[in-house]
Amino acid sequence: MFTVPRQPDSSNHSVGPSSHRADFPQHRSSHLSSNVRYPHLEDDLYEPHVVTYDRLEQQVTDFDHQLGHFIAECRRLGRSYALILAARDLREGLEKILDIFYQNATYLAPSLPARRPNPSTANEPFSSLLEALAKVCDTFYERLNEFREYTNETAKVKTLMIRFSKDLMDRASCFEKYQESLDTTDMRHHINDLAGEMGRDFDNLASAFTFFNRYGMPAMQYEQKRSTEILVIVSTVSTFFSGVTATMLQTSLSIQENGNSNPLIFV
Repeated sequence: MFTVPRQPDSSNHSVGPSSHRADFPQHRSSHLSSNVRYPHLEDDLYEPHVVTYDRLEQQVTDFDHQLGHFIAECRRLGRSYALILAARDLREGLEKILDIFYQNATYLAPSLPARRPNPSTANEPFSSLLEALAKVCDTFYERLNEFREYTNETAKVKTLMIRFSKDLMDRASCFEKYQESLDTTDMRHHINDLAGEMGRDFDNLASAFTFFNRYGMPAMQYEQKRSTEILVIVSTVSTFFSGVTATMLQTSLSIQENGNSNPLIFV
């Protein structure tokens, strides 16, 4: 097993990146099973950092897959254009973050093949990318909140999305404080630890969106259809009574022109 030799700084406090304090924990040894293997790695090249990234990539892929289904279901909703754009921005943000974690993993695990960084993330600070993803999550929350159709699945997605956004902002604040030392081995280990933490967030979001796509979306589509039908009925009834009123007024004017002022006739 490949291990990056380093001496932890005893001055650091044991506070995780998702906490409200801008300090980082000491590097924790990998808790993943040494029996895990991936097809693209030889046994003697197995490294825990590779396992961490591979797991994160799968978790992001699962979440992205559910976002794709979400966008497809949104097309059946009315007033969904802004929500679709927000979901697309979220997918792009996931791609950028995943690229940063891959570049970090290649530094810690030389067995990973190098690949060209995403041009949009090449010169962006890690904290800025986290903050940008948080703002995208906020926008998605706001767009979803514009739909008055309410389901339990919608509520769960909203709750997880706003919580994930808050965690991202906390993490961005932490890494901004240590921006100048992000290229050090110690900080790269912290970023690798963050990959595991965010992976669990992506698992929860993917699970919530799975149920939302399966049950929440059909319920919202049904409510919108029912609301449209009610509006059509109300509009039809209003048109009918408007026609009746217009006819009565026209009849009343004709009677008045003939000089008949009997109030019973107007009734």
